[in-house]
Amino acid sequence: MTNQEFDKLIAQLWTPPAEGARKNLIAVNQERRDRLHHLFAEADTQDNIWGTRWAALQAVIEFDDYFRTVKLPEALTEQEHRNNLAMTALLHDQKNDLKDLAKSLLLVA
Repeated sequence: MTNQEFDKLIAQLWTPPAEGARKNLIAVNQERRDRLHHLFAEADTQDNIWGTRWAALQAVIEFDDYFRTVKLPEALTEQEHRNNLAMTALLHDQKNDLKDLAKSLLLVA
């Protein structure tokens, strides 16, 4: 999978800000894109699959599980809360629209 194809996937999963959007929205979008590209092509967690469609899916999953903004309960650290979210989704087979859409887009292409 090329970087351009991965950019297209990112744009399908997260609508880019419109032209003239506020600077903070543009910055958030760019930060997310940069983090996803790092996961896709450079992260140690994917070092044996960099640049593949499988890496693209794993980058989206890792980003959603570990890097998206979450509201923390007062009693937990951020890592504890993220671990709880991931484990709850796994144990209860919860649907995740973002991950499901990424899977379907990558399987079709």
